[in-house]
Amino acid sequence: MDLANKKIFLTGGAGFIGSHIAESLVAQGAQVTVYDNFSSGLMENLQAVETKVRLIRGDICDYKKLEESMRGHELVSHQAAQLEILKCVDDPVWDLQVNTGGTINVLRAAKNTGIRKAVIASSACVYGQTTAAQETEDHATAPNWAYGVSKLAAEHYSRIFQTDYGLPCVNLRYAIIYGPREWYGRVLTIFLKRMIEKKPLVIFGDGEQRRDFTFVSDVVRMQDLCLQSDQANGRIYNVSTGVGTTINALAQLISKAAGGLELIHENVAEGQYSKIMPERVRLPAELKMMTLNPARAKAELGWVPTVDLPAGLQKQIEWLKDNSGRWHTVHI
Repeated sequence: MDLANKKIFLTGGAGFIGSHIAESLVAQGAQVTVYDNFSSGLMENLQAVETKVRLIRGDICDYKKLEESMRGHELVSHQAAQLEILKCVDDPVWDLQVNTGGTINVLRAAKNTGIRKAVIASSACVYGQTTAAQETEDHATAPNWAYGVSKLAAEHYSRIFQTDYGLPCVNLRYAIIYGPREWYGRVLTIFLKRMIEKKPLVIFGDGEQRRDFTFVSDVVRMQDLCLQSDQANGRIYNVSTGVGTTINALAQLISKAAGGLELIHENVAEGQYSKIMPERVRLPAELKMMTLNPARAKAELGWVPTVDLPAGLQKQIEWLKDNSGRWHTVHI
């Protein structure tokens, strides 16, 4: 399906990933409506397309406004979410209301307004604590955080809307997505800011936690493919590199890019704040391993990640040099 002239409704389009999606869709000639409550999204993220999209300030939890705003569109890309793990730990009901309740609202509105397909941002957090070298989409799901539970529930609701109401849905389980405009709070961004400030990089514990770092442009390509391809309908895909990078290796990469920085290991208990970085907390029930297998996306859609971690980090570092003022407060 060619996306030129397609009317696409994009929730969370002023956020980190959503704004990159908006740029891609506009470049393909789509007519894009960005729907965002700006709780974490920024107008700065939309500078390149601000005059080329229709912008609606709205919340996915406001069903009436959501449905009214969605009328007249053909496709939905649903990126709006509550992302902060400590917030879901402190208030799992609110997390459920936004991530599950908000997604149900998107699905209801899509069904009631004749949307042809919805592509939905899910998360690797649906898998929870595992020891598998790579998670496949058929792997058991046992979320360790309320955030993963709310995302997994949203996946099941989308399946029901496809099966019972004929609304084609695609769920994308994002790994750790990074790149320009990323929100400040995760380990990679903490390292990068300390690099800019020429401070030592602080690693919690032994640093052998593994993460699958996937560059944002690869995510955008996958989202576009899922909007375009009927073969994706009803499917769940890992959006990932399949490469597990330890936090130690990540710190070494960033130290090398900076010409050499001291690496410090700090024994912070899970759920406790760092003494060296008092604004930073180590997540409770921290994931020891999170590496996803992207083979299904390659086999069915021909998608493969094209940006490796050293190249992606360099792109993000170049962006950060011109935008360091945006990273003031840690979002936890």
